[in-house]
Amino acid sequence: MSGVDLFNAVVDATGLETNKIEQELLDLLEQKNLNVEELNLNNLREIMADYLLRHLPMSCDS
Repeated sequence: MSGVDLFNAVVDATGLETNKIEQELLDLLEQKNLNVEELNLNNLREIMADYLLRHLPMSCDS
């Protein structure tokens, strides 16, 4: 699976608003100096962990 295919599969699987989650994941990729074409399962795990850490505290406060 290519990085683009993996990225699109994750975006679709979230069930979140496509434009918002795409931009957030792209921002996280950029912070790690990666692009979508370089995405693999290892750096996807790191990016998703960063995403959860970014959003989990807001969820717990609700």
